[in-house]
Amino acid sequence: MDLLRYAKMWPVLLAAWLCAACASPGGGQNAGELLQSSIAALSGKENFAFDGVAEVSSQGVPLRMPTAFEGLLAGRNQLYIRQLAAGKAEGSTAAAAESDTKGVLYSRTNDRWIEAQSGAGLESALLKAWNPVSKLEQLADMKKTVSKDTSEQAPAGETVLRIEVDPADMQKAVIADLRAQQSKVSEDAQAKAAALQKRLNEADQARLKQELQQAEGESLTRFEQMAGTLRATGTYMLWVSRSTKLPSKLTIETGLNYELEGAGKAETVRATYQFKDYDKPLAIPQQ
Repeated sequence: MDLLRYAKMWPVLLAAWLCAACASPGGGQNAGELLQSSIAALSGKENFAFDGVAEVSSQGVPLRMPTAFEGLLAGRNQLYIRQLAAGKAEGSTAAAAESDTKGVLYSRTNDRWIEAQSGAGLESALLKAWNPVSKLEQLADMKKTVSKDTSEQAPAGETVLRIEVDPADMQKAVIADLRAQQSKVSEDAQAKAAALQKRLNEADQARLKQELQQAEGESLTRFEQMAGTLRATGTYMLWVSRSTKLPSKLTIETGLNYELEGAGKAETVRATYQFKDYDKPLAIPQQ
């Protein structure tokens, strides 16, 4: 072998190797660093829009129709989200005010999302649970393992991250969401009962109060049964631009196993988000 001629090729080979390394997924960042950068980039954005679909299944069989929703972040600290009409996979947030389905507006105060305009009961709690900014910021504080996933197809310039959440942290997050939903349903029922009582005589008021207390007690018992036996797993998949660090897509798959009234239950909740319209002028729809 001509060693001198081979030695002259080393700079070319080295340059080719460095070029390949630059083009590798993550652009030099490890998976954990890329996740942190992506969450920080999204949290720092002034405006963006998103739409999503939530599905619930058991052993691969859908338990209900998929729920579609959409929303936008405006001025960094205001987030609007609403559920779309049944059967509608995606829609226009700008037309939300024209829809029969009203959204919920949240304001970010001291790094917490607080309802500025409330929706009705369970709907409001669910919409808050679907807030993608809150979900990713919550993920940043969870115990987890992060890796680069090559099994999922990614557009040019993007890396797919796979995040497996510690089961104990996932369980806490799920129970917190369920508790918020339970509280919202109770508040909504009490508000409706209070409005109805004004039109009832004393005997009917007493009966309504008793029925409400019984219903709340049964609902709380079911919740405690489920929460006490709940086991949860969580897998996040995040498509991240290596240049901007911003996400284009997010999926969250939550596995739930629990007991209710002596029967074992197994469910899978899958939420898929698509992010778009970064830095475009966006306004909160008027309702």
